[in-house]
Amino acid sequence: MNEAVVLALAYVSDGYSQVEASERTGVPLPDLRRAIEAYADAAVAQSGHSADSTAREQSAGPTVPTVAGLEADRRVFVTLASTYRPRPVRWLWTDRVPEGAITLLAGREGIGKSLITVNRAAALTRGTLNGSRYGRPSRVLFATSEDAWEFTMVPRLLAADADLDAVGRVQVDDRGIVTGLTLPVDVLSLKQYVRAADVALLVLDPLTSVMDGALDHHRDREVRVALEPLARLAEETGCAVVGLVHLGKSTSTDPVNLILGSRAFSAVARVALVAARDPDEDDGSCVLSVEKSNLGRLDMPALTYRVDGAEVMTDEGTASAGLLVWTGETERRVRDIMAGPEEEGHAVRDEAADWLRGYLADNGGEAAFSDLSKAARANGHAERTLRRAARRAGVVITSSGFPRRTVWQLETVSQQSRRPSLTLISGHRDSGDAPSGGADE
Repeated sequence: MNEAVVLALAYVSDGYSQVEASERTGVPLPDLRRAIEAYADAAVAQSGHSADSTAREQSAGPTVPTVAGLEADRRVFVTLASTYRPRPVRWLWTDRVPEGAITLLAGREGIGKSLITVNRAAALTRGTLNGSRYGRPSRVLFATSEDAWEFTMVPRLLAADADLDAVGRVQVDDRGIVTGLTLPVDVLSLKQYVRAADVALLVLDPLTSVMDGALDHHRDREVRVALEPLARLAEETGCAVVGLVHLGKSTSTDPVNLILGSRAFSAVARVALVAARDPDEDDGSCVLSVEKSNLGRLDMPALTYRVDGAEVMTDEGTASAGLLVWTGETERRVRDIMAGPEEEGHAVRDEAADWLRGYLADNGGEAAFSDLSKAARANGHAERTLRRAARRAGVVITSSGFPRRTVWQLETVSQQSRRPSLTLISGHRDSGDAPSGGADE
């Protein structure tokens, strides 16, 4: 049974009429009807009933349930909550990427989303990713459609110090033709490999590239046809799935709402990480923050990073690659950056920076944010303005404990780091570990 017919059956099973399924997939209606009949015959044969005995059962009692024209042994059943064993959430990357669930990594183009996944994957292959697999080097799979492996992916992985023997590229052999992964058609085969190879992380870059071309990314029902089987794969194997998605160019106080396509993307995903460039920084620094989490905390500090250039030595000469470098933490989340331009200008922000430096100096160089914010409001400085002024004022923000306690402190000149323009790599090196809170220690 080819992919188009399988997809058409999925449409029918999901409530579409046979005509609609035929139009959406290009499968001729007679072929679809024959496939439905074959599906029903297989279901009856699997249940051990003959056609005659099935007919007798139907005449003697309730008919076998049907769902949108697909006859099968489909019945409602109830499982009591007491039969489930409660379990804690296991985090592949502590408090940011859970095992057994879909995580979205969202951002606009050119923000380094792919490099984030390469960096985390590299740490995972070396057993240095802070989380459930720390100390246990693990396998990672990438399904990519936008980057060439010889010229882009492998140099990036080498620059990040990944174990290449633990990184795999997912493709499909369709009757001798090599093609890309397609959801939901290839979920079963993919699940078998993920389970057999104990794959810890599956990266889909971008997520929409692995969805069947007949699916409309803007329709909730059709997006769920692809993503819900993928979510079940994650849950049943324990593999963490990270899907890269793009953001629109609008402004919003909730960046998750800017994810292009159907809202089903963010609904099915359990966690959404969002990356954005910090407009207040002149060196291209970016921020990565948790903007949705159904499984953990939302008060995680955001991480800051930059993208450097790197050169990797190969058998044929030097190859260039992007290299992600973690630079610290910040209390300023992506939602603060994307909320739109502020009404106040630079003069107001500079005034807030001057006040902030003075307040911290008067308090021994540091203060708890709870006390600081109260004093700022009393002096007419909005919290958001204060956050934007923090870096201008030379302030370092750290968070620790649970519940988290955030401290703002003045940064000395000797602590300020300079940005290298190019890194030459000829062998294994430090992969640019994330700061505390997401550290690879």
